[in-house]
Amino acid sequence: MSAASPRAVLALIGLTVASFAYVVAENLPVGLLDRLAADLGTSRSAVGLLVTGHAFVVAATAVPLTRAARRAPRRPLVLGLLAAFVASAALAAVASSYGLLLAARLLTALTHAAFWSVVAPVATSLFPPEARARVMSVLFAGISLAPVAGVPAGTWLGDRHGWHAAFWAVTLLGAGCLAALVPTLPAATPGETAAARGARPDAGAYRTLIAVTLLAVTGAFTAYSYFAPLVTDVGGLPGSAVGGCLLLFGVAGTAGIVLAGRLVDRRPGAATVVPPFVVGAALLVVAVLGGAPAVLLAAIVAWGAGMAAIPSVFQTRVLVVAPGDTSLASATYVAAFNAGIGGGALLGAAVLDVGGVRPVVVAGALLSLAGGLAALARLAPGGRRPRYDVSGRRGDTSPRPRTSPRRSRGTTARAGPARVAAARPTGPRRWPGTAPGRT
Repeated sequence: MSAASPRAVLALIGLTVASFAYVVAENLPVGLLDRLAADLGTSRSAVGLLVTGHAFVVAATAVPLTRAARRAPRRPLVLGLLAAFVASAALAAVASSYGLLLAARLLTALTHAAFWSVVAPVATSLFPPEARARVMSVLFAGISLAPVAGVPAGTWLGDRHGWHAAFWAVTLLGAGCLAALVPTLPAATPGETAAARGARPDAGAYRTLIAVTLLAVTGAFTAYSYFAPLVTDVGGLPGSAVGGCLLLFGVAGTAGIVLAGRLVDRRPGAATVVPPFVVGAALLVVAVLGGAPAVLLAAIVAWGAGMAAIPSVFQTRVLVVAPGDTSLASATYVAAFNAGIGGGALLGAAVLDVGGVRPVVVAGALLSLAGGLAALARLAPGGRRPRYDVSGRRGDTSPRPRTSPRRSRGTTARAGPARVAAARPTGPRRWPGTAPGRT
């Protein structure tokens, strides 16, 4: 991205901060749960529905909304979605009843569904195809920082000035992103950029990515939804240690995104397989040996790195192997991811009621490991496969040019240079087996 224009870099920063704001808005009720329940006169479970319901709305509407808007120019679409997000956050900030807050959350979820489906293709279209992994690393760094910096900051603000102030802060952050993107985000029509289609379409690989996403994210969020009791009940640490453990989790996640961005460039297969296995193994360690504080903290580091790497790697791979329009492919990915978030929270609640926190962690570990096995099974059949970089270009197995030009019919070994030159085709040179137009 070193050769990118300053305008493209500023637009990417604006999209990254907007992604940060979306994740903060989605998870803000978690940190303000007790305040919201007391102020609105409702139960904790009803406030929890503001988060779980948000995830399920995104899962249910991502594909239909993206399909409806697939012909819309990307610049006004992104700016319009951000404007609607700002309006929904402002509505939440002035809400005085649970019903009005729920309506505001519904509007936020609808804009969230469409935004996540187009933000990755829009961001990657600003840069050359070979920079896709690095662009995704920057974009998902904002997502990784939201739980560790944005949500705690919103919780702190809400504790001191009321939960309305926290939602006003999200409103101002979204408005700032909108103002920054108006002069920097270029106009683009769907289908006119290289990022509009998969670089190396592969329907089977795409279906595997969606299945692995659903399994791995469900497993990760089955445990993550109950992070606080995991630290206190399994690890035996005091409640005051939860914030520090979340900070450690988030820092590890940022490092995981950076490492994943480098790995997916060089070894895309390994980048797909490793994160679910890391998350599953870390959760098993927590369940079995988490009573030792040092072991628990080490497992949290591995869990955070692996969990943050999943969206970064998988969204990058979706843009490569998408069998059609990348926005629709991303919408299906977003639907699977959010179904995993909501499904994980529900599964964790069901297991928690039956067996406590430790079985919740085991359930999350098994689902994550199942996702890793599904990813590994895709690579196993047929032995070694040709390797492609993240831009979709073929690696060492590409056809090599012939050492001598092919003789044209009707020429002989004694033909003079002029006759041989005349016999050569005048069009662009093609190697055997390539389609017209591809040299």
